[in-house]
Amino acid sequence: MDHVDVLYNLSEVAITLAGFIAIATVLRARNATVAGATRVRVINLLVASFGILLLAQSAVALLHANVTEHTTWQIASALWVAITIAASTYNLRNHSMLVEAGMGLPAVLNMLQWLTLLAVVVLQVANIVLWAAFWPFMVGLIMILVVAGISFTIIVLQFVKESD
Repeated sequence: MDHVDVLYNLSEVAITLAGFIAIATVLRARNATVAGATRVRVINLLVASFGILLLAQSAVALLHANVTEHTTWQIASALWVAITIAASTYNLRNHSMLVEAGMGLPAVLNMLQWLTLLAVVVLQVANIVLWAAFWPFMVGLIMILVVAGISFTIIVLQFVKESD
């Protein structure tokens, strides 16, 4: 499987995740605190889904435009860093709302999530400066999927909790 096939497959996963987001949103309760926290989680999931789609398809477009692989992975990793920093800033601003609504992660998982994102951002920066390779970019995309999966699980578990 070549790089383009992997990127297309990750794009398909991102589109599927966006569909699951719609289902989870419909199932959510509507009290003000939970609705605000759900909005934050849904925005996170949409950023993850469309971020993966944007990143993967940008890399595919660069490869098809005959940009060198070296430059393609540097540009793609730089875009990855920009999207991740923007999404992380949004999350930090809304963290207290998530905790208040009972949708925050336990402290250990929250710290692990932030450390993982930090490690992958460092990996992307190293990819820009040193490697210019496909694998660090792919690891970044997979980590976005993991974080989105955690966020989706929290929304579903919150719905189950409220149904009891």
